[in-house]
Amino acid sequence: MPTSWMSDPRLSDLLAVWRRRRAGRLMPSRVDIRRIELGAELLPHVALTEILDIRGRLRFRFRLSGTAPNEGAGLELTGHFIDELNPIRSTADMSKASPTR
Repeated sequence: MPTSWMSDPRLSDLLAVWRRRRAGRLMPSRVDIRRIELGAELLPHVALTEILDIRGRLRFRFRLSGTAPNEGAGLELTGHFIDELNPIRSTADMSKASPTR
């Protein structure tokens, strides 16, 4: 039987980094995440996205993508917009999302 993702020690490590770096905010900013702090165990599994407002439409672009997400997707995700990768338009259209900034 596969191990639950919640019992994966890498997830616990990532959550600890996330909580430290968010400093009471909803989430840390990109500059708060230090690659060295993630280390060789976590970095290959991390994907960071940025939210861009392009002519009034919110779009999400992969700013950084580790080897694990890339292998899962079958391509290098860094630099790609999520809505260009998802063929299901209802899920790909993030323009109605309202993230807390």
